[in-house]
Formats: sequence, structure tokens, C-alpha cells
Amino acid sequence: MRLRRIDLYIIKAFLAWFGVSLVGIVGFYVVFDLFTRLHDFFDFEKSEMIGRIFTYYLWHTPYQLTQFLPLVTLMGAMFAVARMAKSNELVPIMSSGTSLHRVVAVIFAMAFIVMLIMYGIQECFMPTFADKAVEAVSRPREAKSIRDLLHDGAGHILHYRSYDPNSQQMSGVTIHRLKNDEQVYGDWEYIYADIAQWGKATQLTIKNGKPLYGFPYTPSGNEKILVENDNIFRVVTNDELESQRDADNTTTLRLKSGTTLTGTIYAPNDGDFLLRNGKRGYVLKKSDIAKQELVNAWILFGDERYADQGVRLDYETMAAERPDAPPREWQHVFADYSFAFVTSITPREAVLKQFDPSYETLRNLILQIGQYPDYHVWRVALFARLVDPLTNIILLLVGIPFVLSTERRSMFLSLGKCVLIFLIYYIFTFVNHNLGETRHLPPWLAVSLPLVMFAAIGLYFTDRIRT
Repeated sequence: MRLRRIDLYIIKAFLAWFGVSLVGIVGFYVVFDLFTRLHDFFDFEKSEMIGRIFTYYLWHTPYQLTQFLPLVTLMGAMFAVARMAKSNELVPIMSSGTSLHRVVAVIFAMAFIVMLIMYGIQECFMPTFADKAVEAVSRPREAKSIRDLLHDGAGHILHYRSYDPNSQQMSGVTIHRLKNDEQVYGDWEYIYADIAQWGKATQLTIKNGKPLYGFPYTPSGNEKILVENDNIFRVVTNDELESQRDADNTTTLRLKSGTTLTGTIYAPNDGDFLLRNGKRGYVLKKSDIAKQELVNAWILFGDERYADQGVRLDYETMAAERPDAPPREWQHVFADYSFAFVTSITPREAVLKQFDPSYETLRNLILQIGQYPDYHVWRVALFARLVDPLTNIILLLVGIPFVLSTERRSMFLSLGKCVLIFLIYYIFTFVNHNLGETRHLPPWLAVSLPLVMFAAIGLYFTDRIRT
């Protein structure tokens, strides 16, 4: 189709109203979203807060554009056509031999270009934009992200800053224990770990006891094994030790961090089995072990900055880094000592929670569906990614005939029609997507049904336009 002067005029009118609509919609979104998200930015220093706000919306707004562009396209087209009708410009256009179909075709061509832009933003830039947007509202060692918390049936809550499904590794991990399971993991309430790697740990089944988790352990010459009560031991390296005092078969160790430990120094015995988890462990009789096996677990590794401060840090020690933290004790996992955390939370659950299809490319969606074919949420997301940009075309099919039918002179009426058509379409789409995700409809049908129905309605009204 060769561009004529009238085509350029229509394109100019569309782009003008498209720009006005884009600025209006994006501006309204930023102001509204900022009021609901201000609490995320109040955690930062005042000198840093403005920069964080700017960075967040710089990277997050392109994602919202992929959601708003169909509405912006519809508003630009309807305003342009309504303005031309109000100025009686359509009459001379039709008198010159140019049909309304030609006018509409130019606008549809522009909508097609917008559709290609949507594909480009989503496929080429969105994963990078998402990571930078999350980083803008994340403080060090806090698991603020678009990811959800992970729960298991044993009363643990696990959250993390990021997860790599290829290496099966989490970073920025915090685990909160809600229920009492001291016999399994000790007396910790919270655990911080820099890294959680999916791997194998040892599970010991004790006669008439709960299973214990950790790693078989042989003491080194640089370590002291202090049995604090019954069979629970604590590992202390010579580098940590400040002084040692022995009295009445009891040893008191004072660490350089200020921590004081009391117990008895362990003497190796051929009949014993040592199972270590973090800096703590268990001295067990081999005869009491009913079963020993390897199980899957998250192997936690910690921060070298705390390697000289012992297993437990009180609130005063943490206050410098987390001034808003409540007065509780924290247990840390250190780089030189791994900690096995056995839970029902597997890499599958981590991927399902962490993986947001809105921020991923088509290639990543296809890879994840291949790995988890029974997860229909991603199948719906894949089909939606393919057809959602067509919304630009579908909404125009329905919207433009309304402008060209009756009451053409009211711009406010055109705006109301835009919003109404957009809301009806997206409510219908939302309902159908949920039916697809819950397996009430096949994913392809759940995604395509709104487009087919609105396309049929649009084609019917478009055919009735007087040319």
C-alpha cells in the first residue's frame, strides 16, 4: 500500500493522540503505584530514596507498557477518528474517493507496528528490566523481591533474593522456624545464609528417636569438640578461642567474640559416630543408629564476615546491620561450615514460586514447560505471550466502529467507550485465563476464546461501517 498525503495526515493524527494517551496512562500509573509502594522506599536513607524511586520506575515502567499499550493504541485511534469526525474532516476525505476502510487500514497498520514493539520489549529487554527493578527496592541481606515465600509442612518459612534453576542455587536465604523441632536442628529461630545449594546430606535414623541430619565428621587438630549437654557438641577452632578453663570435669571456653561455652571436651571413641551440622553436631553410639542414608537437602553456606563470631549472634551484634530487627537471637551459617536443611521445599517448588512468566522470554517459557509439563499456569502464559500483542488489533476492531457510528462529536464519550471496551475485554480474559490455569479449559482455548469472540464482534461492526 503506497502512502499518500492523506495517509501521512492520518498517521500524524494517530501518533499525536497516541503520545498524549501514553503520557497520561503512564503518568497516572506511576503516581498511583508510588503511593501504594512508598513503604518500600522509606527503608532507605533520604539521600538514596529519590534515586531508588527513579531507578525502579525507569526499569519497571517498560513492563507496564506491555500491559497498557493495547489501551493506549485504542485511545489514540478512537481519539484521532473522533477528532476527525468532529471537525468534519471525514466528509471531504470520502468525497475525494478515499473510503473509510482506507482510513481504518492506516490506523490498523500503526497498531501492527505497536504490536511488534510489544514483542520486542518482552523478548529482548524484559528479563533485564525485571532484575533491575527488583534490585532497586532490595536492601542487602533482605529477601525483598517479586518472589513469594516458601512454606513446608514442618513449620518453616523460607525466602530468598534470587534462584538459579540451572545450578539449583539460592542466594540471600532466610529461614524462619515456626514450630519446635530442636531435636532435629537445634535451638535456632532464624537462619541467614548467603547460598543454599541443592545436594545430598546424611540422615541418621536413631532407635526410638527422630531422624538427624548433617554430615559425618572427623575432628581436625585445629578444633576442639565441646559436648555441651548429653550428646550435642559444639565445634570451636583454635582461631576462635581466647581462653580455656578446666575445673571439676567441666571445661569453660571463652571465645574472642565474647561468647562463653561450658561442657566437657570430647575424647574420640571407636564406638562413636559424629554427625555435624553447621557448628553443632551429635555424638552417637554406632549401635544406636538404626539406619544411615543420603537424602536431598538444601546445603547452606554463609558469610565469611561472621566467621570469627561463633554460631550465635545476639541482637546488639546485629543492630548495626539491621536496626529495625526485633530483639531476638540469630544463628548464622558460615562459609567454612555447611548446614543441611531438609525440607519438603524442593527445586521444583522454588522454580514454581520464583519463575514469573511475565518477565521471561518465550525461550525460557518453553524450557520450563518442558521440565514441568503438568504446570498449566506456564502453558497459559506461553499461549498468552504469543497472542496478547494481537489485542491491539482486536480492540481496534471493536472500538473504531463505535466512534464511526453515533454521537461522534463527544471526546469524553470516546474516552468512556475506550475504557469500557478495555475493561470488558480484560475481565473476560482474566476469567478465561484462570479457567485455563485451574484445568477447567485447555490452555490454548482459555487464551484464544476472548480474542476470537471479540474479533468476531469487531468484524461484524466493521462490516457495517458506511464507506
